[in-house]
Amino acid sequence: MRPRPHPEEAPAVLPALIPLADDPDPVVAATALVAVGLLATPGTGSVVPLLEAVLDDPRELVRWGAATALVRLNGPAAGHRAAEELRSRLAGLAELGEEIPFFDGDVRGYAALSLCLLDDAYTEDTFTALLAALPEVSGTEALPVAQAALRLAFPERALSEETPFAALDDRRRRLVRVLAESPGTWLLGGRRFGNFSMLVRSYGLPGDVEAMTAYMAGTP
Repeated sequence: MRPRPHPEEAPAVLPALIPLADDPDPVVAATALVAVGLLATPGTGSVVPLLEAVLDDPRELVRWGAATALVRLNGPAAGHRAAEELRSRLAGLAELGEEIPFFDGDVRGYAALSLCLLDDAYTEDTFTALLAALPEVSGTEALPVAQAALRLAFPERALSEETPFAALDDRRRRLVRVLAESPGTWLLGGRRFGNFSMLVRSYGLPGDVEAMTAYMAGTP
């Protein structure tokens, strides 16, 4: 993802992008909307009202684009409608996002990471939605969903190696339980996915599903 342009550059690009938000092709419209969110600043003209209005579009992919843009533009102040739209996208849209030039077309993964930018008031609902999505993903698609869940479960630091399962707070226990009960999430092409294991281990948790199950059961 490219950095935001210099403030003097963004206004020159936005007039060409904004009309595309109404394009009949949902891929074009969604792409333009996300680009607007990345390039604009919170005080750029009527961008926010435009994005909020597009949340009523009947097309799921276009609503995802508008919600993503609002969160990337306004962060914690994006609002509950954008939050709800992104949470609903965790359950699908994988087949619709292949042509989206952001995050390799992984609309679910981009939604997961965007949700981490919201205010703490949305954290619990977001975390619950991420846990529901984890068993449905595997391979590279599992990485951003797990990363978002781990960020919310461990906002400050990773666990020390001596921390037993019983000492975890409720949110962390729920995450461990889902990971232990979702063996397919750890796989890529039917084989253990090293990148996923490394991600989980980086937060102080066991790095494979068998060890996670043993950890949850309190056995060495």
